[in-house]
Amino acid sequence: MRGTRWLLLVAIAAIIFGVGVTYRKLKKSNEMGALAAPAPLPAELSSATHGGRWVTKDQKTGCTSYEISSQDMRQAADSSHSELSGVELRIYHKSSKACDTKFDLVRSDAATYFDSEGRLKADAEVHITLGEPTEGQPPPNLIAITCIGASFDTNTGHADSDGHCAFDFKNG
Repeated sequence: MRGTRWLLLVAIAAIIFGVGVTYRKLKKSNEMGALAAPAPLPAELSSATHGGRWVTKDQKTGCTSYEISSQDMRQAADSSHSELSGVELRIYHKSSKACDTKFDLVRSDAATYFDSEGRLKADAEVHITLGEPTEGQPPPNLIAITCIGASFDTNTGHADSDGHCAFDFKNG
């Protein structure tokens, strides 16, 4: 019986030693494989992302109203606006019966989105294509507009510009 006590004590000590060695190895392995912490945000920003996307749907019909996607997004600390780069806005046409299969496509290198107003403002060059289909190839007779600076109301789909605009009517 006395020999069994020492044997149990040695077995417990060996188990504790084995658990400790395994713990240290796993801890060291986890520390080496851990991702680096991201750089802290500047004080004037509340968030920043790469590849952001907003989709807004009509609550009654379930149809998509508009969709904004961007390569980079930086939201101001006061959350009043977001600075976007590589912007693509799709304003879907409204139909009384079903979800429409066409949208107006707006592209710009940089823009500011005011979420509370539902307004997208671009001071850079803006490319607009009217009546893009949601599926399949676009027809060759779409109207294309290029403007310097524009403001878009995402709720109504209206666009305003004080800058120079050029219209391209295919086959016209």
